[in-house]
Amino acid sequence: MNNKKNSLFLAILLFLSMSMIFLWNVSAYDPKPSQAASITFWYTENDAEKPIVLEKIAKFEAQNPTITVTATQHGFFGVGDEFATAFIAGTEPDVLRTPRDDVIRFAYDGLIHPLTEEYTSADLNDFIPAALGLMTYAGEIWGFPQAIDCPIFMFNKHLFDVAGIPSHEISFNVSWTWSEFDTNIALLNATAGVYALSLQGMFYGAQPYYYGHGAQFMERYIYDTEHIDVDSAVSRGALQYIKNLTDSTLTRPWVEQGWGNYIPDFGNGRVAMVATGPWEIENLLTNYPQFNGTTYGASNLGFMLLPHDADGNQGALLGGNYYTISSQTDEYDAALKLTQFLSSEKMMVLSGINNSHVPARMSAMANTTFMASPSFQYVEPYFNQCLNAHQLTPSPFYGQMENVLGGYLDQYLADQISLDSLLSSTIAEWNEILPGWGRTEQVTIPGFEISLVLGILITGTLGIVIYSMRKRR
Repeated sequence: MNNKKNSLFLAILLFLSMSMIFLWNVSAYDPKPSQAASITFWYTENDAEKPIVLEKIAKFEAQNPTITVTATQHGFFGVGDEFATAFIAGTEPDVLRTPRDDVIRFAYDGLIHPLTEEYTSADLNDFIPAALGLMTYAGEIWGFPQAIDCPIFMFNKHLFDVAGIPSHEISFNVSWTWSEFDTNIALLNATAGVYALSLQGMFYGAQPYYYGHGAQFMERYIYDTEHIDVDSAVSRGALQYIKNLTDSTLTRPWVEQGWGNYIPDFGNGRVAMVATGPWEIENLLTNYPQFNGTTYGASNLGFMLLPHDADGNQGALLGGNYYTISSQTDEYDAALKLTQFLSSEKMMVLSGINNSHVPARMSAMANTTFMASPSFQYVEPYFNQCLNAHQLTPSPFYGQMENVLGGYLDQYLADQISLDSLLSSTIAEWNEILPGWGRTEQVTIPGFEISLVLGILITGTLGIVIYSMRKRR
């Protein structure tokens, strides 16, 4: 009889322990805000874009008088690591604007909330499908899109005309083959007396040439060590093409290219074209005589699709910025309201008009106020390229992999290492980053590990107490 009672008692204790595990997870994963909320927001827009961000926050607070937002500016590069470090200390923001790669990394590490259930049917029909695709991982959507981007060729119409390449025949629907590209950049170099183009450095500057030749990091973009494809013949050929380009007289010496030089070189007429994102539009139109109307008129900035290979591959890799919510926030509802507000059609139109951001909503691109604005002619080419851009399979590892390859690529282009060394070193580091073949990626549910340990400890402790009581009897 005593054994039956003890078994029943143990069963009740086990049920209570598991209930505590569930309640712990609920409290850790879905905190409820107070009526008056104060939230923090990190944004990554630059100084020129900052006034519009602050205007958005002021509009939000006016519409939501019980919510106070403390917004602070953070650098675009490195904000992901800042957030991860702050998360450990419990000082991360409630809402973060961050680029594509960081979102999936945060999801993988359990640092942000899944937001799938917060999407309305109107949202799902309005956001660009590819933008949502970049945020979809492990069956959940992890961020709200704010702006999308991809590289496209900006070109100097006057220099094209001087080289005998009629600029009026080139629109943002035109894409050269690689053979046409090689012929025309040689013309620019020889006839216009300028460098044909300049690269940014890092792997971003190499994307149009790498992906545009059909190369890829992974076989079928399956992110494990079994499917690394960077040493394939196609990949080697693309990397060698980039090296030949930077070694030629068509570009400035590699040590004179890079993030600090490519826009001044283009804006001052030293190079004829650059492949870059939309964030440079306002800078070029405002600060450089080639494009601000001082020298050739206000319409000297042209746009063209990136070159394509025989299979139609273009190197326009889709990216963008997204709003995410910390999984540790105590003000989830307020944070959600802010993310939904900032990713609304009206706020995308505001950024499009003032900062030439490319909206992630179809409705924003169809907004009559935006379409009538001077900015629309510069945003539309990027939007059209983004609709047809190359989309990677979302992975928490891609950003790290790109940084590794980009670092070795810079050394290769500077003649510091060979192509074989670039590839062997890259693969060695990727093997440290990627899961082994056959391993399954796991998304950490915030609080789960702690609650599981707690439940085990409680169950174990109660079991010891019961055993001790039985021994005494």
